[in-house]
Amino acid sequence: VNNYEVVTDMCPPDTCARGPGEPLSQALSDAALVYRHRVLPEGLRSGLTPIDHSWGNFGDDLAPGASAPDTPPMTTPSGEPDPMAKMDEVPEEDGGRVGQAHALRREVRRITAEPSVNLIHVLLPHHPYQLTPWGVSSTDAWVPSVMPDVGESRYERAFAELYAMQAMQVGAVDQMVGEAIAHLRATGVWDTGTFVLVSDHGVDIAAPRFTRGTRPDNEDGILRIPLFIRAPGQVGGEVRDEPATTLDVLPSIIDLLGAEADWEMDGHSLFDGSEPGYERRLSGDAFEDALGYVERQQEALPDRADSTDGWSRLVAIGELGDLVGTQVEDHVVGAASTLSWSLADGDRLANPEAYANAVPVLMRGEVTSSDGIPPDLVVALDGVVAGTLGGYVADGDQWAYTGLLGPEVEGGAREIVAYEVERDGETITLHPLVP
Repeated sequence: VNNYEVVTDMCPPDTCARGPGEPLSQALSDAALVYRHRVLPEGLRSGLTPIDHSWGNFGDDLAPGASAPDTPPMTTPSGEPDPMAKMDEVPEEDGGRVGQAHALRREVRRITAEPSVNLIHVLLPHHPYQLTPWGVSSTDAWVPSVMPDVGESRYERAFAELYAMQAMQVGAVDQMVGEAIAHLRATGVWDTGTFVLVSDHGVDIAAPRFTRGTRPDNEDGILRIPLFIRAPGQVGGEVRDEPATTLDVLPSIIDLLGAEADWEMDGHSLFDGSEPGYERRLSGDAFEDALGYVERQQEALPDRADSTDGWSRLVAIGELGDLVGTQVEDHVVGAASTLSWSLADGDRLANPEAYANAVPVLMRGEVTSSDGIPPDLVVALDGVVAGTLGGYVADGDQWAYTGLLGPEVEGGAREIVAYEVERDGETITLHPLVP
């Protein structure tokens, strides 16, 4: 058994080593809290500690006469139990999204032609968003908690950047899934093994919110999850639209392997024609609602009638987005702008190998203007317009900006230039900013 879990703990104790157990008093405390959630009227439940944020250690109120555990449960800044506390035990090299990507690749490489059970649970594509599909990790990360309020002038740009960074990280994970399948093919176990890809729930990233909370209009975006199962010896693929949940994964594996188990399970095999033993919250008949949700998500993409497409479309933000992907030499380069600018971590673009090829996909810096808030700008890498700048926030005599760089950032850049843009009909004049 090759087992890697950063939050969950599902491997049987007689198979995988266990850490020190919690005292019985903690189990009694958790059970008492769960009982009160089940039996008390709603008005009396509102003040109880939540039980859906972690696997245990829900509350800090032990049963009368019980002693507290030697180590108090980890909590969030609000005082609630921290569902990610187990991450503190993860080796430093596995921390963050970049570390989790390395962990996924490492654990996949452990799979060989020898018979084995492999469980890999990584926090991907979970935020903060740092990864990109072309293999570059940003030096900064988009954290949803920094979103400005709806109605602020910079909200639209901030939301577009959040959407783009999430999409890039999902694309990066998609790349790693492809790498995993290629490894399984190379070791010869793809045709004979059973492969399952599944995730937990997502977040609602359809404007104007970023939330895990369900509403009637976002259940399809939050509760529907990917589930791919490849049976041993399977030749062709098929799409199944009947409802399924994570509870059905284990019964399905047992069925596909022809194994025997005397456990009672809430789920059922998706391959033996049986019916689920409980009502699903979402149904296959309502899949059109899910497609409608995807269409609403797509509305967050910049509406480009030009040729800007692919990953570059995600960073083509604002009124200058149509210039992303164009060559500087295709426009007129005019006199220098009266504005000046700085780019945080710009040295990483000039020499990415010195920084493990982690370059600033998410741009931060400041623009100096003597005439109020600056206009949106474009940034060119080695003569190709690769992103736009904006979302200004006053910082003394300067203006802090944000922006994203597209695939052109891969491998860094020898020349990085910001331009103020002047439009005169179809003529585009670029005025370089002084660094």
